Amino acid sequence: MAVIIAVTLLLCGGVGTAGVLIARNVTQTAKDAVPQIPELPAAPTEAPEIGGKVSVTYEVTGDGPASQLVYAESLSESPQRLENVKLPWTFTGEIDTPTVLTVTAIRLSGTEGTISCRVLVDGQEVAHRTSEPGTFGTATCNHFAFE
Repeated sequence: MAVIIAVTLLLCGGVGTAGVLIARNVTQTAKDAVPQIPELPAAPTEAPEIGGKVSVTYEVTGDGPASQLVYAESLSESPQRLENVKLPWTFTGEIDTPTVLTVTAIRLSGTEGTISCRVLVDGQEVAHRTSEPGTFGTATCNHFAFE
């Protein structure tokens, strides 16, 4: 009887240890598979003047086409979504403020490369980001416009 109890305890301990190791492996694999969430710009510390229009230019460059582009023309409208976009790509327009200016570019390819985005307000660069090299990359540029 004592032998059966000892064997049962050893099996339970082995199964428990295997479960912990599997859980750690799955957690690490999930962290490695999910791209990092883009960092949002800090909120302004001073009260800005509100209202008006700004000239906005979104630019996306990179290696090969962009699998998907998502950008905002207005805070009150749904974002625009484009697929399989030839690069370089540019959008320029007049946008009412206050608003959040945002463009996200996604690159999915069988070859190594990068993808970059830029936001210009009245000709001045306010946001720029480039993905890490690889077969998958994302670049997100955000800016709060209050003028």
